[in-house]
Amino acid sequence: MTDESKPELPSRRVVNAEGKSEWRVGRRGLKVVEELAARGVAIPTIAKALRMGKETFRRVRDRQPEVQEALDRGRAIEHDRLVAKLHELAMDGNVTAVIFALKARHSYREGEPLEGGGSAVQVNINLPSAMTPEDYRKMVDVTPKGDG
Repeated sequence: MTDESKPELPSRRVVNAEGKSEWRVGRRGLKVVEELAARGVAIPTIAKALRMGKETFRRVRDRQPEVQEALDRGRAIEHDRLVAKLHELAMDGNVTAVIFALKARHSYREGEPLEGGGSAVQVNINLPSAMTPEDYRKMVDVTPKGDG
């Protein structure tokens, strides 16, 4: 079987110009990285799919910028899908999704005034200072009632 007839592996060990063995990710591996990243798969799991450890995968991403680009493209696809789903849920009336979307995408925070002079309602409650026991006795009859 010749090299051309072998199916392309997602990644393989090669000998570099310095005579050292290193992992290389091929075209098929780039597709694997992008597809798994788009599904929200964690880095260690993506590395395992390429038959390498997460530290080796980090070094490969440093050495092969196209691998990092595939990871970034996949994460961007995941991000866009999540935002679209969140938007769909919020527009369907899911209050939790609405609140989260406003906080995450539009910087809403509890207890902080809205920027731009919004018409936020503010309620102030003023309580009188504490009364002395003498003042309280003058106001309320605290003498015991007789039997009758």
